[in-house]
Amino acid sequence: MVADKQAQILSTLLANKGQIRTVKIKRPLKLKKGCESDYPIYKETIQQARCGISYENIKAVSEGRDNGELPAKNMGMKGKSWELYPYLLRNDGGELLFRFYRVNSMMGVKTKFFLGEKEVDKPEIASMVYASDLNTKVRPSLSNVFDVKIKSIVEVK
Repeated sequence: MVADKQAQILSTLLANKGQIRTVKIKRPLKLKKGCESDYPIYKETIQQARCGISYENIKAVSEGRDNGELPAKNMGMKGKSWELYPYLLRNDGGELLFRFYRVNSMMGVKTKFFLGEKEVDKPEIASMVYASDLNTKVRPSLSNVFDVKIKSIVEVK
């Protein structure tokens, strides 16, 4: 059943070239060494993103290449290769990833944390997980694209 849902989500995303979609992503967080939990800890984000556009056609990328903020030529990706350009990548571990493009929207990024199925506040899990996983702000250097494991995408609207 999980595979069927993932196939349905993937089919929806592939049919939306250049369109903005609201995406819900839920992924497990890694525990710090020496920490234990009876329940898995998850981070859920809901945000708007574009699907299926070329990185080189993004206005900010073009401007960055012109003003020297970005290399004049695309340097490629480390640890990833295109499976179906401009949608799907495969990482070195063999997992399928979907390429999303950030959009500025009034919605912003909504983040929730879960201990098992129970929603918790960030301070409740802060001592158990890495600080980088608790970050809820978009870093400017990563503002154009983000890749998500297909298995972590739980809903697309």
